[in-house]
Amino acid sequence: MPCHLHSVCLLVCLFAAGCSQPYRFRTGDQAYEFKHYARAAALYQAEYITREPAREKARIAFQLGKCARFNGDYAQALRWFQRAYEDNYGLPALFEYAHALKLNGEYEAAASAFALYGEESGRKQEMRREMNVCKLMAEWKSLPDAFIYEIKELEFPGTDGSRYGFQRIDSNVWIGVLEVSPEEGGASSKFAWTNRPYSHLVEVTNSSVQPIEWSGGMDLHPFGAFSYLSEKNKIYFTYCGDEAGGAHYCRIYTASFDQGAGSVPEALELFGESINCMHPAVKTGDSVLVFSADFPDGFGGYDLYQSVKTGEKWSKPENLGSPLNTSSNEVFPVWDGDSLYFSSDGHPGMGGLDIFKSHLTSNYEWVPPQNLKSPINSESDDFLFYNQTVPFEEQGVFRKALFSSNRGPNGLDRVYELRVRMRPELPIEEHKKYAFEVFAEIQLFEHGRSVQDLGIGLDSVAIVDPATGHRMVKRTPLPFKLKLLPGEEYHFLLSRTGYLNREIRFQAPSRPASMNADSTLFLSLVYEMVPEVYNREFVLRELYYDFDQWKIREDAVEPLKFLLSMLNLNPGSKVLIGSHTDCRGGLEYNAVLSERRAQAAAVWLILSGVDPSRIQYRGFGYNFPAANCACNECSEAQHQANRRSTFQLIR
Repeated sequence: MPCHLHSVCLLVCLFAAGCSQPYRFRTGDQAYEFKHYARAAALYQAEYITREPAREKARIAFQLGKCARFNGDYAQALRWFQRAYEDNYGLPALFEYAHALKLNGEYEAAASAFALYGEESGRKQEMRREMNVCKLMAEWKSLPDAFIYEIKELEFPGTDGSRYGFQRIDSNVWIGVLEVSPEEGGASSKFAWTNRPYSHLVEVTNSSVQPIEWSGGMDLHPFGAFSYLSEKNKIYFTYCGDEAGGAHYCRIYTASFDQGAGSVPEALELFGESINCMHPAVKTGDSVLVFSADFPDGFGGYDLYQSVKTGEKWSKPENLGSPLNTSSNEVFPVWDGDSLYFSSDGHPGMGGLDIFKSHLTSNYEWVPPQNLKSPINSESDDFLFYNQTVPFEEQGVFRKALFSSNRGPNGLDRVYELRVRMRPELPIEEHKKYAFEVFAEIQLFEHGRSVQDLGIGLDSVAIVDPATGHRMVKRTPLPFKLKLLPGEEYHFLLSRTGYLNREIRFQAPSRPASMNADSTLFLSLVYEMVPEVYNREFVLRELYYDFDQWKIREDAVEPLKFLLSMLNLNPGSKVLIGSHTDCRGGLEYNAVLSERRAQAAAVWLILSGVDPSRIQYRGFGYNFPAANCACNECSEAQHQANRRSTFQLIR
């Protein structure tokens, strides 16, 4: 993804070294300081392999995550922020990891990570908003819509790089922003920030792609949104350099434009030269300009501003204020009549930049912006939404539009065409009108210790989803809370220093067939973890045998599956399986019976794939009772406690 998209990299070429000055970087930190993120990532990766101590490796992993995020590679950002968190970089890594999960569309996992960050940072209230947004986004993706959306990527022959903002100005003529191939301009045509080619405004006619030629021989690299007024043959665009090609703050330029050629561009005098102004959207009539700027007295990040043209002079820009602007970034505005489309990563959205719509009321007040939701918006960056004004006639299609996004597998910007049809009405089952939510509270204890004995659970337990590799840490002894999808099966791997790895599996209850109100269900799940302690007995609960028998019963398979899983997840471990009897029966008889029962359990594990060298078994008869009582005075519960199967870790 080129730098014009991400909220942080909207500010381009602030310093001369950031874009145009050659520099030989020796470390990732040097390249990062000068905003050469692609080069910084390459240097950091080499440093990560060789650098010590562990804290420094964690810092480098965190920097790699930021480089990937700045360059729009959200999958790599997730990988490196996760690595930084696993390397104990701390709360900053956890916070970025949560955001990276959201940027990758992993809304449930992101909500859990935000919850964990809230607990560990003491910012629970603040993180509730992020958790609720993730919950809302997951619902948007799953709920049926009243319309059918057909989205396809538009192909433009001869345009291999990123392309975005394309508008149809005639039936066979398009204008848009396109990356220029490095072969055409050599090394200087690459933007140092991302190592991607510079962009140009181009006109596409049939199969011909022609960069717009500016009078005076000016070689400009416009980026971001542009605004074309066909009735005026006029174009507005952003350029982040001075007229001589040097580094500069971003400014808005205007020029006459006709048949692929433009006049000498003129800069608009809006703010002072130390403010970045970009993404112009000029209303029909060339009288009202809305644009993005990072004015320090704004709401934060990039805000939307408005300027009105009187004669040939633009008024002092005014911040459009709430409810449009947030403390984050509002960018890429597009006028559509009295409505305004724009992108934001500050309003509740699906991950990156989402497209929103607002309009002015009769009192000239902006209504709260509406998220266009999935599938128009995605977890990636979505921007520059244009309703098509060229006449079209297609059966059943009542709306067509164009928008840009980097949602594709290669992360490059592409132009997508949207067709909207009405969905045939389907009857809504009455009970599906009500919400049904399921939450799990997972508590972990040491094996063999009761909840009453400890009174508090284990902390510092890593919880990993093996399907995705996403990792969270239960750092407090309090229950780990997780929102579940009704009817879904869950599988997690658990690990803790000084304990054997284990897995847990459970299924969330399905939505009831009949409901007459909203319902929330809480599951309390308790699991044990085996400490890595040798020659200490652990009871295999529920491993029972019929009287005078040693055959493994069907209802006794679950505890053996637990032991099998533990051995598979801890390949270096060896166990001694023991079997005990109660006091009833002769000593020799009980010794033989317990030996056969322990052997039967060992054979079951061996037949399930465990190497025989990792298993020993022994029958103990009644030599080591768990409940000391006179045989004729033992209760049935005490007899049962003595009639047990166990395992020990051995070397």
